[in-house]
Amino acid sequence: MRLDAGLPALLALVTLVGGGCEGCEPNPTPDAGTEGEGEGEGEGEGEGEGEPDPAIVAFCELIDQCGFQDLATCITDTRAENDRIRDLGGITCVQAADAQIELLQCMAGLTCVEVPDAGAVQSACPVAAEVADLTQRCENGEPPPCNEETEGFGDPCTNGTDDPPCGVFVCNPISGQLVCNDPGRNDCGACPAQCTGENADTVCGVDVECVGGFCELDDRAGRVGAACGEFLCGVGKCLPGNRATECEGGDIERNVCGGCAEIAAGVLPGDVCSSCGTGTQTCTVDDDALVCHHGRSADNVCGTCDRCVIAHAALHDAQPQGGYLSPGTIAIIEDVGGVTATTVQLVFDPLIAGPGACCIPAGRVYLSANPDPFDGLNWPLNPDFANSDTTDSRPDLLADPVRTYPIIDSVVTSLASYHYVVLVDESGLFLDPVLAVGELVSGPPP
Repeated sequence: MRLDAGLPALLALVTLVGGGCEGCEPNPTPDAGTEGEGEGEGEGEGEGEGEPDPAIVAFCELIDQCGFQDLATCITDTRAENDRIRDLGGITCVQAADAQIELLQCMAGLTCVEVPDAGAVQSACPVAAEVADLTQRCENGEPPPCNEETEGFGDPCTNGTDDPPCGVFVCNPISGQLVCNDPGRNDCGACPAQCTGENADTVCGVDVECVGGFCELDDRAGRVGAACGEFLCGVGKCLPGNRATECEGGDIERNVCGGCAEIAAGVLPGDVCSSCGTGTQTCTVDDDALVCHHGRSADNVCGTCDRCVIAHAALHDAQPQGGYLSPGTIAIIEDVGGVTATTVQLVFDPLIAGPGACCIPAGRVYLSANPDPFDGLNWPLNPDFANSDTTDSRPDLLADPVRTYPIIDSVVTSLASYHYVVLVDESGLFLDPVLAVGELVSGPPP
């Protein structure tokens, strides 16, 4: 391939860089027609446009010195090609034209042997590959490759709805396009700090990883909302600043039931309890409490240590194939006496839970005038029967056979107005929230 005089010097150079050139020779002396054409073009295009870029002049001086093309024609053709690319408009073509000037400046320092050698040019001037790529992109109307100079690079962004956004626009190394690198908020609800491998210890903290350009949450003390500490009785909480966590309650030891709540010293599961000696200290299902199950005092309304049952109800599922309360489940309303403010309570004895009882989102027991407690007079009892929709880091509340539901005196005196014991779900997830129901009957079960 020869650098013919009629071929614009820069276009020949781009072709040379892209595909190589073997056996390049200095141009023969151009004929008069060619020379006149070149001179005419150079004069016409150069008039009134100022002096050519010094890089073009330096490059063409080398081309002239090597005998590839005379100085004036080289300047005219090279300048015309650079202007053509620049005048196509758009950021890609501007970058391509600027890169061409940078390449010419570099090539001006080569030798006559290196200029026609594509390998030598690419080795000495790495920008040659960028010139070929940008020029081709410019001709095709494509955007330039993404880099730190790309418009929008480093600007805030989000892939979701975070406000303010947590991410920044970066270049995708595979597609070469501007994309949003958004880590989202960490488990403490904060945007992670931006970091690099070099400043991670300073920005993130010692031994805290910098992943994808953002600091990881330092949750070595405990994951947010998860059990932590030596006995796993603590809960991971966010420290001020929301960049790290602490283990709240991490020094708490397991109680005699195996749970984490405090239980009075000297009381053990299986101990006899209550003034009548009828109760047994029994651990709740969650292992966080001891209950004096079946405990009672003789100062109840019956005036005896025998069980003082006021009413009972046999419960059954209201939902077809519900699996919440199995047949045989009995709700007992009894007066246990004692020194507590409320001596009348409801207890399930027995509670035969079906497989669905474990997962009720927000189960509550009601005394109701009707099978549907929301249709007329009702009274909700506390605590919850079950709750699998907890959001405060505590374990799910499961159905528990030893849990008691105190009944206030005003409801006890008007108990005849309530005809049903009803288990409902208050989460709003069920079209029919009534899960199980049983009709109240005076006196103990047969």
